[in-house]
Amino acid sequence: MKRLFIIFILVIISWNIKCQEKYAVLIVGDYAAKISDIPVEDLWNGGKNLTGPMMEFWNDTYLMWELLKSKGYSDENIFILFANGVDFGISMPRYTPQEGIVLTDYAASIDNVIGIFENLYNGTNGIPQISEDDFLFVWTFGHGHNDNYGNYSLCLIDGYLQDSVLSPLINKIPANRKAVWMQQCYGGGFANSLQSNNLFFHSASQSDQIAFRADNYTNSNEFYIENDRYNYIECTHGEFNYHVISVNKGESPAFQNNYNNISYTYGDLNNDNIISFYETYIWEEFQESVDQADGEEPESAGHRHRTG
Repeated sequence: MKRLFIIFILVIISWNIKCQEKYAVLIVGDYAAKISDIPVEDLWNGGKNLTGPMMEFWNDTYLMWELLKSKGYSDENIFILFANGVDFGISMPRYTPQEGIVLTDYAASIDNVIGIFENLYNGTNGIPQISEDDFLFVWTFGHGHNDNYGNYSLCLIDGYLQDSVLSPLINKIPANRKAVWMQQCYGGGFANSLQSNNLFFHSASQSDQIAFRADNYTNSNEFYIENDRYNYIECTHGEFNYHVISVNKGESPAFQNNYNNISYTYGDLNNDNIISFYETYIWEEFQESVDQADGEEPESAGHRHRTG
């Protein structure tokens, strides 16, 4: 059962919300691929779950940064914690920043994730303090963990960060509005602990479900290329990430302005020229491909906020 029943007349929090400053924290706790210069012992879980390249970890980090920039976020307000703290080293033209631009700020370690939220709360270590007039967006990817005892974790480069630790860090940030997207497996398990009354939550899957890579199929089980190709190399994405990023940006990673001949403008259900976080949830839930919908049902939870 969906836990979100919101009267649609009320416009839900959106990227265009009026606020003093907008901040974003992007967290990806694993490398983008099993590459030769990274020792297997440094890979998450000793590389046991990496049977092949998982380039979506970096590709979607890049796309999320690209989306934030298109929404007016300044570089100094985007904090990216990726793998060991270094941008993905395999150059792909579509997912490589311009020369001189480095996206990754910190390694995705437990201490660094805790530290970035503490610094944003306190305004310490050269990081601005988020005020009650500001907006905070948090996105997580990589791997998730469910211990079957009601504990859910985001898997970071050096271990598990449980919902009981991460969620209070986000909850206490005094931003006027907050939104959290989670692509990792079992992400829905965080919905209960992320309980700020001004927060909108959306995950790829329920608390007992894994999340999938984009599978190149539509919700009617028809073939449609989602994972773009460059130099004959497939550039993979998370199924959730592919849909939520594309509809908000108005174009796919391959620069198409529609999905399966459905214009992304149809994601704007109330025709106010703004894609809200709730409308994003509706779009992503509808577009999930049939074979994944059976085992990857998005979770959403939130409150009735106007964009202002």
